[in-house]
Amino acid sequence: MFQSSAFDPEQPGFNPIHFERAARQAVVDLQRVVGAPAQRALGLRRRSHPAAVRTMSWQALLNVEELAFSNAGFLNRHDPTVIDAFIRLRDSRMIAADIEEAVDWKRDDDDLPAVYLIVKAMLEAEEAETQRVEMD
Repeated sequence: MFQSSAFDPEQPGFNPIHFERAARQAVVDLQRVVGAPAQRALGLRRRSHPAAVRTMSWQALLNVEELAFSNAGFLNRHDPTVIDAFIRLRDSRMIAADIEEAVDWKRDDDDLPAVYLIVKAMLEAEEAETQRVEMD
């Protein structure tokens, strides 16, 4: 979720405790900021068949990321160093050649983009909730 270089204790003035606290707060805030546009893109708020497959194109995921990282409130609440430390989808090589293809949510690389991880967690939570409801 964060670039490994963001945690370099050799950087002048780097305070690992301060950075870790700030990073945790930024992650929680990013989850909140990503939530609404990701839910809209996935159709999670619509009442639909519980077994409906939730898909999102790479373009839609890029749009969610752009909305999140251009959110004025998010940008003003966090240090630019922390924001710049997030791994971004737009800078990664994981996007399919055809950006209208569905996102592959099965990736589990070490350094995945923050928005990818957040939306993947949302989908996994919805799937777990659906399974729980079906068992009741």
